[in-house]
Amino acid sequence: MGGEFEIELDLLLRSPNQQEPSLPLPYGLWTDTGRSALLLAATDILQSGGAPVVWLPAFCCQSVTRTFQQAGFTPRYYSSDELHGERGAEPKPERGETFLIVHYFGHYNRRRARAAESWRRDGVFVVEDAVQAVLSGGVGRIGHYAVTSFRKFLPQPDGALLGSHRPLNAALASPDERFVSGRVLGKLLRGAQAPAASFLPLLDESEALYAAATIVPREASWLGRQLLARSDLAAIAAKRRHNHQALHRMLTERAARALSPLLGTLADDEVPLGLPVRIRAGRRDALRRHLAAHSVFCAVHWPLPQVPDDAGCAADHLLASDILTLPIDQRMGAAHLERLVSLVEYFVTETQ
Repeated sequence: MGGEFEIELDLLLRSPNQQEPSLPLPYGLWTDTGRSALLLAATDILQSGGAPVVWLPAFCCQSVTRTFQQAGFTPRYYSSDELHGERGAEPKPERGETFLIVHYFGHYNRRRARAAESWRRDGVFVVEDAVQAVLSGGVGRIGHYAVTSFRKFLPQPDGALLGSHRPLNAALASPDERFVSGRVLGKLLRGAQAPAASFLPLLDESEALYAAATIVPREASWLGRQLLARSDLAAIAAKRRHNHQALHRMLTERAARALSPLLGTLADDEVPLGLPVRIRAGRRDALRRHLAAHSVFCAVHWPLPQVPDDAGCAADHLLASDILTLPIDQRMGAAHLERLVSLVEYFVTETQ
């Protein structure tokens, strides 16, 4: 459960009948990764006369900070109190500065969206990071730019969409053949039930290329867009929503003493990345190891070493040490959910 998406034969045999997703913004550009899309947005802001200052939520991926820094921005941080409930100092972006809003785990960030609408009217550039909400409705309506990526939801080697309020004059490099081929071969081998030793090095090597220090915005690969065209996004969204709601209910009934879901129930148009939970008393890493030993792979969103301790973000650091994202993806059925909850129950019982 969880982990990299495999590419299976039945997906390759489907007809490419899925219309490519779009965003409400008037202009769109396909790129290889969300980092490339974000760099293009940041560069366009500066070319539009924006100030090189960006307000980032303390609770976000380090790659977001590095991307803005590569573009020439100085980051400032605000507390992500919509997640942990401990009110921090309110961000106060000035005219010409940039404000980034993150739609976490597929949930639309209504609190920050309301503030962003006001700041946009006051001349602040607003960027919506919808990488975790690529299948959710409503994103891309309040920002000058919106960034989505499909790699965490589908068996894509690459594929991200940048929405913009104005045309983008971007010269994109060709897809990175080594990156795309390594990911596709690794995913095919995993789909064929090959030994982990045959596909994990390929996936690890390609991720190392992705995490390189300098971002080169590239076109989305032909193969990535073909796989997207063969994916039934409506069915995937429905399955993820069903799994999230079922797992949320099961954990509340059977493991509420050990962990608690971070966010509430889903709105009708929200499609989750996973089910984030908080595990107190420093037991997060032990639970993660326990689940991994039983082939349940959970992501951690995110380590926060880049956020200064004096930025008023202590609660964000605490959240980063407690959070674990449980899988709910479209490959999972009722038996998978039952096994996951049983493993959590066993861990709780054995570590009391």
